[in-house]
Amino acid sequence: MSSYNGMIYLIEGSGVFGKNEMKASKGQVLWLGAGKESEESEVDITAIEPLRIVLYAGEPLMEPVVARGPFVMNTEEEIDQAYLEDRQGTFLKD
Repeated sequence: MSSYNGMIYLIEGSGVFGKNEMKASKGQVLWLGAGKESEESEVDITAIEPLRIVLYAGEPLMEPVVARGPFVMNTEEEIDQAYLEDRQGTFLKD
């Protein structure tokens, strides 16, 4: 969908990606920005050598993001609560 953002991670090989003809190889990540509204989007890929990739894409949530250590939440308070629960051994318990 055109409103999605995405990224391509190259597992093996190398290639040329998109209209800008960006060259990339194993271990690199390419960012795919959102396309134009109401249009389908596509990415042209030409392999230079045998290529294995992973494509991740999704619609942006448009929410705040706070990251600290292994935790990613929406607010500092949620991060503090996650650390407290982790110390108490109750994080992710029913």
